[in-house]
Amino acid sequence: MITIVCVNRITPAFQKLVNSNIEQGFKNFRLPVGISFGGKQIYIAKQKDGFAITKYKKLRKEFLNIMHVQEQKIKAKKK
Repeated sequence: MITIVCVNRITPAFQKLVNSNIEQGFKNFRLPVGISFGGKQIYIAKQKDGFAITKYKKLRKEFLNIMHVQEQKIKAKKK
């Protein structure tokens, strides 16, 4: 499941969504994506650990292909 949240400006709730590590379930896999129209950036949350990393990469690649976006355009997670 790919979840896309679109905002005009970045808020603390938005930052929490895209800067948090994803915890995957055993059957369903998630990919939270945030789009900031004000900053014209796409943010994708990172995978928490090695569990389901293959599925995470597949969902990420699928999202980028659907949106016709290159990997370099994605905003890196802030530490």
